[in-house]
Amino acid sequence: MGLDESDQKVLTDLKRKRGVIKASLTRVRNFMNTFNPREQAITLVEFRQEELPQISRKFDEIQCQIELLDVDNFEETEQAREAFENDYYSIRSEMQEMINQEKSHNSSMSNNSLNASVPHPQQARLPPIEIPKFDGNIQEWNSFFDLYKAMVHNNEHYSLAQKFSYLRLALGGPALDIIKGIPITEVNYEAAMRKLQQRYDNKSLVIQSHIRAILDAPRVEVASANELQKLHSCVSTHIAALESLCQPIEHWDAWLVTIILRKLDQTTSHEWQLRRTNTDLPTYIELEAFISSRCIAFESSETLDANEKGEEARYPTNSAIMKKTSNHTATRKGLIASIPNDIKCSCCSEPHKLYACSKFKDLSIGDRVTVVRDSRLCFNCFSPTHMATVCKSLYGCRICRRRHNTLLHFDKVPEPQQTTERERTTTERSNVSAAASAFNGLEQNYTFLATAVVLVADRRSNQRKCRALLDSGSQVNFISGNLAKSLQLECKKSNLPVGGIGARIW
Repeated sequence: MGLDESDQKVLTDLKRKRGVIKASLTRVRNFMNTFNPREQAITLVEFRQEELPQISRKFDEIQCQIELLDVDNFEETEQAREAFENDYYSIRSEMQEMINQEKSHNSSMSNNSLNASVPHPQQARLPPIEIPKFDGNIQEWNSFFDLYKAMVHNNEHYSLAQKFSYLRLALGGPALDIIKGIPITEVNYEAAMRKLQQRYDNKSLVIQSHIRAILDAPRVEVASANELQKLHSCVSTHIAALESLCQPIEHWDAWLVTIILRKLDQTTSHEWQLRRTNTDLPTYIELEAFISSRCIAFESSETLDANEKGEEARYPTNSAIMKKTSNHTATRKGLIASIPNDIKCSCCSEPHKLYACSKFKDLSIGDRVTVVRDSRLCFNCFSPTHMATVCKSLYGCRICRRRHNTLLHFDKVPEPQQTTERERTTTERSNVSAAASAFNGLEQNYTFLATAVVLVADRRSNQRKCRALLDSGSQVNFISGNLAKSLQLECKKSNLPVGGIGARIW
């Protein structure tokens, strides 16, 4: 369905704003390409990195508005969002890697300076240095042992008895129980080290423990930044550990993706399936990037300032039900709808309707659209049982009379201040007519039909992406002549009666 002139102007202005936001990200990319850590302070990168979430949030708000208006160009808008997200995470990863390298370099220089200034111990008294701790968790053994060897075991200035004392101080739990009965002497240090290595230096057990940790990762019950981040951190940590143990994780996509998808909540899992545009086996890297983007989206939504409120019309707490008489005269009767006890708000999980949620009203318009979209609610009445295309509610937006909720209304860009007195009078009359129309309960002739991108097999069984228009009232299916030609289908002429509006037959 094409856009009218007014909506086309709004769409053009939104795309211009989106271009400004994308230009901000491009400037960050150019900065990183020219940044020299030897000549410039790393704090410049840190300050730039702090701006990235704000750029992502602004882009998401504008993109949501564009997707609501430009429903006919689904692939184009989806490609624009995907391209921005790829650039965003690439830049953010590059900045974080540079910051980590600089911090590691500074820490190494500091430790070398400190070691040069500390005199070597000549007495039996142990110097107060901080050593790593190990409580028997086999997953932490390699990390502990490497640090312990660097700080104590390979230090020739300590005696074996001193090293044994350090070892006892570093151990706890089951690990300490292994050597607790061994006296601290010069000759017993090597024996104690052998017992620990025999117990924990077992690559097979370490690998199995990391795999079990992935299988036992916490399940996300309700999608939120905190819950998704817990799952993401748990899985990515153990995947990195397995990779460091030379395990072929690049060949584990099938079972890794299957396990992680079972840990996701229904909404996030559904969103992942909707983003899949082909039947190829998804990779762990793709799923990990998707979960990361969801975490960032939730974090941005949860930290928005309460003062950033979009203009909204008042919405009644209880729904009014329209009842038609036999002569089709629209008479309104106020009925109070009782709210069942098991109802939960899709935004804050409290027992109230979404349109009565103060937290939802505090969100920006773009974030409200995201909440409704992610919760799979009707964009008109917020019902979870159907979509806006089949919504039977007689209400629409109280501002523009379109088939969406007033709380999701985007204000149009104001027209230039160049109207003549005649144009101003005409506009005022139009507004009066629209107000009178709304007062009398007249319905506008706007109809939104859902569309979907589907895979259709052509004559050679090759999958082609096509856009389908979903009309629940239709009893037959139609395709365009261009699509039939593109699919190389065999066409035959036939005379068939087709019923349309008003029982007319063609």
